[in-house]
Amino acid sequence: MTHDSLSASRSQPLSALDRVTRQRLLPHTPVTLLQRVRQNNDRTAWDDLVRLLVPLVDHWVQQTIRDRDDRADVGQDVFLELSKRLPTWNYDSSRSFRAWLRTVTRTKCVDLFRKRGNAAGEQHLSKIASAEVPDELERQEALLLTRAALSLLESQVRPDIWAIFRQYVLEEIPAATVSRTCGVEVGYVYLVRNRLLTRLRGLLENLQG
Repeated sequence: MTHDSLSASRSQPLSALDRVTRQRLLPHTPVTLLQRVRQNNDRTAWDDLVRLLVPLVDHWVQQTIRDRDDRADVGQDVFLELSKRLPTWNYDSSRSFRAWLRTVTRTKCVDLFRKRGNAAGEQHLSKIASAEVPDELERQEALLLTRAALSLLESQVRPDIWAIFRQYVLEEIPAATVSRTCGVEVGYVYLVRNRLLTRLRGLLENLQG
């Protein structure tokens, strides 16, 4: 999927969140969250990854399973499977981690349907799985990940730093105005933007495709 496919139709202007989701022109490539989880057995990185992916997995599960307890059980099964398989999962730029995770989630939903003898639900899910994911749904999924990453990032930085980033990047307030409002130099506004976008990329790298 191209970056352009994440945008809405041409008649609709890109939101600031869309632009952050599409962001790729960053100073350097950081160590990604997936790499930290896979290579270093980093518990903090695993917790961050779960926090990032829970909204997306919930989104997929809610499309086919109505019962709240069943959805919770399937979600737990998905992350248990992820914890088992991620150490041996090799990133391939021609493949999509998100598509792979979507398949894992749907498989766990099918397992539940089979356990409950719900043939109709299983058939419906099989039909969905065989269909190509529309660009707009791809965009919605990418935005879900971006929102989760922004929430995680906000929890990891000082409130004054986040205020600069929020105003300049998310609210698109001019740098000079942010500088006056926050009492910092304009250059510092740019520095905060670059550093936090780099950290954001480290969270989302390999997950958005």
